[in-house]
Amino acid sequence: TFDGRNAIAIGLETLSLASGLQQNVVAVGPSAGYQSNGGNGTVMVGSAAGYQSNGDNAVLIGTQAGQGSTVTNTIMMGVQNGLTHDATGCIFIGGFSAGTQPAVTPSEECIIIGQYANLTGGTNEIVIGSGNGLSAFTGNGSNTTTIGTSSTTDTYLAGNLHYTGGI
Repeated sequence: TFDGRNAIAIGLETLSLASGLQQNVVAVGPSAGYQSNGGNGTVMVGSAAGYQSNGDNAVLIGTQAGQGSTVTNTIMMGVQNGLTHDATGCIFIGGFSAGTQPAVTPSEECIIIGQYANLTGGTNEIVIGSGNGLSAFTGNGSNTTTIGTSSTTDTYLAGNLHYTGGI
């Protein structure tokens, strides 16, 4: 049973088969939030954004963003961003990012920026760069930062560089 207190639904079949308590939800676009479960404080904008999603306090923007995902305190922006991906405290920006290959494990506190950028799943992974439609640009696992792709020829950092650990 759907209990949409303070819910706003605009679009054909938007939240039409949603279930559970969904307070303060905004769903805009055809089939946005369709068959979603839970979703307190979630914003879903785009055709099928949040379709069959679970979780609370998420922002899902773009066609099929967060579709089939379980997301909590997470932002997913871009076409097919985060398809079937489970994430807590993550930020995914870019078309098809975190969506071309479902992660082996759920992601926590991760950042992905770039089209077709992906991560391995885990905790505290940062991936900045983009792949193409044939292959994703994938990070290197938990507690890593990956910037650039194999086609990156130069990387520039301004100011003083501070680091811990070895080089």
